[in-house]
Amino acid sequence: MPPVLDDANRVSMKAAALHFDQIFAGDDVASICEAILQAAGLMKDWEWVFVRVQSMLERPDPGIRIGAMKGLGHLVRENEKLDLDAAEEMVGMWLESEDLALREQCEQVKGYILEARLHHRKLGF
Repeated sequence: MPPVLDDANRVSMKAAALHFDQIFAGDDVASICEAILQAAGLMKDWEWVFVRVQSMLERPDPGIRIGAMKGLGHLVRENEKLDLDAAEEMVGMWLESEDLALREQCEQVKGYILEARLHHRKLGF
């Protein structure tokens, strides 16, 4: 069971990172995908999550790659400090994938990146 990372029961980010890395090292697709989404929403260090997402995209299992792309989309929507150029480059690497579901997820994340860029302009970033 993943650590609870809410205001009522805060665990250290280091413990959470270790927990997520243990899951990422495994081969349970559902657990990995859930952990990617949790990490994207809960970890303060977007770069840590970004590197893990990038690593998960290199895994052979298409379900893990789709989960990683969903995690990237969540990261784009939730983190204003995220390097959108790097996220866009990562998405671009998978837009020509033979996996239709992964390509569709990439298109969705491209939309999130566009929305984030517009939001950044409004805020003066």
